[in-house]
Amino acid sequence: MAGKLESKGKAKSGGEIGINGEYYKGGQYLPANKKTIKGMTNINFPNVKTKGFQLTEPGKTEPKPIGYQSIFSHIQNFIDGNGQELKRNHHSDNTISNYGLTPKTLQKHIDQYNSGVRWFKVVQ
Repeated sequence: MAGKLESKGKAKSGGEIGINGEYYKGGQYLPANKKTIKGMTNINFPNVKTKGFQLTEPGKTEPKPIGYQSIFSHIQNFIDGNGQELKRNHHSDNTISNYGLTPKTLQKHIDQYNSGVRWFKVVQ
């Protein structure tokens, strides 16, 4: 069938190089085209490369875009609420700072979450 990507099967025992130039261990599925990036998926984000899933709301996971962090998963230990409207819980500023947050950035993330934002760009 023209235009349809055919699976190339699995790598041979001992491993092999896929058509995208990346190494695949024996038994791993091989890529169907040269543009495939090993470990990336595009479920629900067809134009965004993803790697893994993260909790974005209580009980809801979504594919994680590369370079982004879920606000909820980042602050969930320091908040109270039902997932609709979050507020800071009882943890001290010192405890929060042990996790790489400041009270100001925690409140910023809470405000963003409450306004509908679910991801923030990770600065490296």
